[in-house]
Amino acid sequence: MYEVITMLYSIVMCPYCGEIRAIKENQKSALCYKCGRRFKISNARLIMQSIPSDKVVEIIKYLKTSKGRKLLQT
Repeated sequence: MYEVITMLYSIVMCPYCGEIRAIKENQKSALCYKCGRRFKISNARLIMQSIPSDKVVEIIKYLKTSKGRKLLQT
């Protein structure tokens, strides 16, 4: 049969405003949706990596809650 290929993503934090966003694993730079600035992934805080595409939205939603923000502060 066919093999299902799942894209893998990382979750990073914008170094300028702290917004959380997902990027494809091989990206070198990204545009922040909140402040509009482009940043190098090497300058961003890596929060999680190798996340399957079907889990990314759920994880980001959680990280944007008050409980999720507390986890990010540690």
